[in-house]
Amino acid sequence: MSANQGRSFPWPMPLGRHIAVALIPKAGDELLRLQDRTRLSEADVVNRAIISYAFIDAQMRDGQEILIRDNGTGETKLVQFS
Repeated sequence: MSANQGRSFPWPMPLGRHIAVALIPKAGDELLRLQDRTRLSEADVVNRAIISYAFIDAQMRDGQEILIRDNGTGETKLVQFS
């Protein structure tokens, strides 16, 4: 039996938008670390990163601040993006 086990797939496959991106070394390293910690695929990590960035960008454009609070100490830090 063939590698696709007899199933036929339409081409192009209607799975959404496909992109090819060359990652800088730090981003590539972080992608691998995230995959290891979360057990998510590359595509899942990238999809979640884009959705998270879109949310953060929208909040900041609306004049909101992004804060991180340490639950142990109660310390709050302002998150800034360049």
